[in-house]
Amino acid sequence: MNIIAIDTTMAACSVAIRTGGGSMSPSIHFEHKRMERGHAEELIPMIQRVRDAAQIDLHDLDRIAVTSGPGTFTGVRIGIAAARGLAFAAGCGMFSETSLRIIALNALREFESGIGGRPVVVAVDARRGDVYIQAFDNTGVPLDRAQAATLSSAIDLVKGTYPNSIIVGSAAPMFAQEELGARQEFMAQLSDIQPDARDLAEVAAGVVAPEEHVSPLYLRPPDAKSQSGKAISRIGSGGPRSK
Repeated sequence: MNIIAIDTTMAACSVAIRTGGGSMSPSIHFEHKRMERGHAEELIPMIQRVRDAAQIDLHDLDRIAVTSGPGTFTGVRIGIAAARGLAFAAGCGMFSETSLRIIALNALREFESGIGGRPVVVAVDARRGDVYIQAFDNTGVPLDRAQAATLSSAIDLVKGTYPNSIIVGSAAPMFAQEELGARQEFMAQLSDIQPDARDLAEVAAGVVAPEEHVSPLYLRPPDAKSQSGKAISRIGSGGPRSK
């Protein structure tokens, strides 16, 4: 199965193409670039470079995989829009996975020696005092759903439900700074880890049927607010129009 995987949800842009499988040993070509912004400008050239390296035509693709969120509002939309366009052009199905699970799988690759039976909790700084959080077992299988929570609520969740977990992601230092009492109940690591399209491609390869429709996973409203009620109304909101 030939799969192209895309992630633009957070502070990185990555593309991976996985080819082969079945009787053929799978191979993977990828690019991963850390970046806070500029995903829209970087993504299409990156896709083309990875396709050239893999020598894959669009019509040779069997599946398009994309992270559906959570993440930045614009980043999530960029990745899904590109994935939908590729799926339409290639005439193939789609697959989506949470960015938090892809971070967990990336973390498990980093923990080469294994983590025993400890769960991995991905906690990402969502700004405004909130975090995106999701827990996984030591193989990357979700233990709960992705959610947005206040930092204090997220810490209570981890202490009450996953007290021996390993925390990874940009919010991990926030957990480490909190007062946890006499016993250190969890370990914070890999605060700079990002989703990696290679892990998304591997997950997509194990899925039997594609999804009928891929939608963004927004766990809270966007930061941008409507300008209604300002001195100059938006066009289309009943304000004046030029003739």
